[in-house]
Amino acid sequence: MLRAYVPLAYADFALAVGLDTVAFIESHYVAERGLSPKMTVDYLKQNFLDAQKLGNKSPNGGLYPPTIMEPSAPASPAQPRIFALDIGLSSADSSTKSGEIVELTPDGQIKSLVKNQALPDGLTIDSASRRMFWTCMGSLGKHDGAIYSADLDGSNIKTVLAPGAVHTPKQLNLDEANQMVYFCDREGQGVFRCKYDGSQLQQLVNNGQPGAESDVMEWCVGIALSPSLNKLFWTQKGPSKGGKGRIFSAELPSSNSPDAAITNVQCLLDNLPEPIDLEFDEETHSLYWTDRGELPRGNTLNRIQLSEDGAKVSGAKEILAKKFHEAIGLKLDLSRRQVFVTDLGGSVYSCKIDEDRKSVLYADEQRAFTGLTCI
Repeated sequence: MLRAYVPLAYADFALAVGLDTVAFIESHYVAERGLSPKMTVDYLKQNFLDAQKLGNKSPNGGLYPPTIMEPSAPASPAQPRIFALDIGLSSADSSTKSGEIVELTPDGQIKSLVKNQALPDGLTIDSASRRMFWTCMGSLGKHDGAIYSADLDGSNIKTVLAPGAVHTPKQLNLDEANQMVYFCDREGQGVFRCKYDGSQLQQLVNNGQPGAESDVMEWCVGIALSPSLNKLFWTQKGPSKGGKGRIFSAELPSSNSPDAAITNVQCLLDNLPEPIDLEFDEETHSLYWTDRGELPRGNTLNRIQLSEDGAKVSGAKEILAKKFHEAIGLKLDLSRRQVFVTDLGGSVYSCKIDEDRKSVLYADEQRAFTGLTCI
């Protein structure tokens, strides 16, 4: 069942955010109440959206004529394309191969791009080739994780790492300049990297002990890169709801280094509720992460300022948004000063960086979202 939306003064709202966003929200409103979309969503689509008349965010105008912009005032960038992973565990077919990659459409719907995925978790896009890369954790408890890539429409799927090459791959990030994939392996208790074609697989962080059982305190989950600082960041979430999560940093070895030895490993933060995914803002040296765990510190979107060299924390932790339903994925959209977040409760959110406000872009309790990205 979709969650309820609060009716808005749509004419004023459209001036600020655009008619595509109005249609996005209205589609849920009419569907939830069993109303006809003829004079609302359908009317907007036929008379405005199809003609790219989106309001002030569009040079074609909308309900009113186009706004004449001064030459020094650039137009607001259009909303990005948002992609997300549905892990599949909340669907009617809750098998371990019912996950899929979906795209949020401008009219507030979900378009399926890739089906039959084995517990997909991490998702990102290479901006140059416009290909998406994602991880699949595989069957629960088995050593059968995999990584794939595809075009943005879900076609031309290629295997980066075949099932079994790693254990339980989680969030991933890209070094686009050197065409390398960096990712965390949860039960594998480490951080890895490989080339886009899967070659040169190397383990950068190895928390496991030979012959010992997997230790939840050493499970690596979220990962972020800073090319400008030559830094790697990752989370170790600790036990569920345990309040023992940590975030680490290290110097990155050269992309062609044969031994892939990392140096200067530091624990930046500890005693966190349950840190999951990471993003890093190169301009402000700010680290963002989602936390699961217990309220009031858990199920939050967080940010902290690092030193100029990214080696230590230099500011206080900020909670930017609260009360998610098992928060996981996040993606920075700095051009629009927002962060997109997903949760296992089936929602995709937009959180304003400079405001204490989050809004629901999509919600469906029959879905359970993990990673997301945008372009």
